Amino acid sequence: MAQKLCISGDSHVVEPAEVFAGLEARFGEAAPKIVHDPERGDVLTVNGRGGLSVGRLGIAGHYVNDPATQAMIRQGYAGMRPGVMDPIARLKDQDIDGINAEVIYPSVMFGVYGIPNAEIVAATFRNYNDWTAN
Repeated sequence: MAQKLCISGDSHVVEPAEVFAGLEARFGEAAPKIVHDPERGDVLTVNGRGGLSVGRLGIAGHYVNDPATQAMIRQGYAGMRPGVMDPIARLKDQDIDGINAEVIYPSVMFGVYGIPNAEIVAATFRNYNDWTAN
């Protein structure tokens, strides 16, 4: 009997802070960037206002109200499994989960859609596309 292929159709990558590199130099305070907040961990900020807590995107399989999970969130990127951000490590996670392939969607980038300046949004997505291509 042929082996069945298992494909995840709704997986997400957590984009690293490097995706936002160079945007602040070009667009100033209006550019999206990641800053570390001791209470919320790594946070996507736009126009100097913090929004999305990146650490919340890497807690699959954990209870959000568990103090250990809250500590993970406050660590931001440092508290995440490497496979959440690193494609090579992601392959190991796929093996653990019995997944042969994935359709991968962004996560942090969802915080960029609301930026009213289309030039900033386009530049950010160019950075994202360049990152995913590497």
